[in-house]
Amino acid sequence: MSNYQDMIRNTNTPRALWYVVPADHKWFARLFIGIVIVNAFESMHVDFPKLDQATLRLIKCMRKMLQDT
Repeated sequence: MSNYQDMIRNTNTPRALWYVVPADHKWFARLFIGIVIVNAFESMHVDFPKLDQATLRLIKCMRKMLQDT
């Protein structure tokens, strides 16, 4: 147990966090992991890229082609 604790303490960094997930109940472990993932994405503050008019027209054209098939 001491080695495990040392490993977590020495490799956990703000850029690469470790999370100890309690696994006694699968539903809780999955919920916990989902919350961690959502929080990580929200903290990134990622926005969709801004597309120029030519790219938007191309996407519209491709969408129409896919819908027509």
